Amino acid sequence: MTYLQNHDLVWRRLKRLCSLQGSDPGVFLLAAHLFVEAELQRAGEYVQHLSRMTACTRTRLEYERSMVRMTREQQRVLEQIKLDGNFLVKGGAEELA
Repeated sequence: MTYLQNHDLVWRRLKRLCSLQGSDPGVFLLAAHLFVEAELQRAGEYVQHLSRMTACTRTRLEYERSMVRMTREQQRVLEQIKLDGNFLVKGGAEELA
């Protein structure tokens, strides 16, 4: 369900809840409680999905970082590059060291 579909659904439910406002206070209170409870449950599910996605992303990032590491030679060459001007790297890294 897209954000707009969910927004429309919540808006319709809220309008229905407001239509009960003049009725029996107990019925209105129960309906309001159920509405809030349902929205909190949806928000909780969203947070759980977001947490899972974040964990997967973090795990993948850690995996990529462990797989793509520069050698000492590459690190030394990178340290010699100054980003405040133009530079050209040519030849093997051992030639610059």
